[in-house]
Parts: sequence; structure tokens; C-alpha cells
Amino acid sequence: YLNAPKDEQKILLCLAWINLGLFLDDLSFFILVYLHGHTLDFFNSKFFIYLLDFIPSLIWIFSSIVFLSKILLSSVLSPKKLFKVLSPFLLLNSMIIYLFLSSTHYVYPLLSWQNTIRIPFIGLYFIILDLAILALIYSKQKGLSFFFAGLAVLICGNIFIVYASISQAHSVLNFGELLLSLGLIFM
Repeated sequence: YLNAPKDEQKILLCLAWINLGLFLDDLSFFILVYLHGHTLDFFNSKFFIYLLDFIPSLIWIFSSIVFLSKILLSSVLSPKKLFKVLSPFLLLNSMIIYLFLSSTHYVYPLLSWQNTIRIPFIGLYFIILDLAILALIYSKQKGLSFFFAGLAVLICGNIFIVYASISQAHSVLNFGELLLSLGLIFM
């Protein structure tokens, strides 16, 4: 880190925040799914559970967006060209999100606090997925290609996990966990 140029230090710092956020997100997911109600009786507050799920996710989501956009803007695309390339992706994303949300059988009401955090995260996940796919397309190094492919697979796994938590479809949760693990292996 210290031997890298200043521009690359910022990118490496974003990458470190992504890894820290992913670790905290996985840890909080493990606590919420596997340890909740058994050994952690002080986690019975629903708002605390909400924050335990919310804060680590925000760390790695925003670090990923900053990291991927810095890589794309610094070495591949200009801001104007990035917007032109991303606009069809964003249109497609909005259609996919609409289909995703309209076909979901919600366990909780749509505007409940359980869904208010997860539904905007779907949009952020798709933005990261778009940026990771663009970075994968423009990547020339094998290591970065594996990283971007792993990030795309990880995001797909997170979308499955969000769907499982919104609709309480526990059969889909296993696929999300497997995709998330595969994405971490690639990264």
C-alpha cells in the first residue's frame, strides 16, 4: 500500500473497505440466520437486527460503487461515455427490478421497515452488477477479470438472498449462499 502511487492508494483503500464490508456483512448474516435466538438473547430488538443488516451492507456497497467507478473512469471511459454506456443498462435494470418486485409475494407489507431497506438495495446491487460487468468487459488482466467476475456472481447471490428475505422463500436462500460463496472464491 505504501509503495503504490497516490492514485492507486485510493483504489486499494476502496478495495480494503469492500473486503471489510463484505466480512462484516457475512458475519452479520451468519449471526442473524444461524445464531439468532440461540445464544444471542440481547439481539431480540428488531431495530438492532435491522441495523446489524444495514450498516455492513452500506459499507461494501458504496465502497464497491466508488471502486468500480474510479477504475472505469480513470483508465477506460470518460464520464460522458460511461453515462452513454450505462444508460441502456439502467433502463434494463429498471425493467428487471419492476418484474422482480411485481412477482414477489411479500411476507411483510411493501412499505414496512423490513422491506424499506431491502428494496433500495436491489437497485444498488444492479448498479454494482452493471459496473462490474463493464469492468469485466474492459479488463485486460486475468486477476482483475476474476475479481470482477467474482463480484458479479457475488451480487447475483445477494439478489437471491434479498429475494429470500423479502418473500421468506427459504429454498432460494441456499442458492444465494452458494453464489455468494462462489463469488468470494473468485475474488
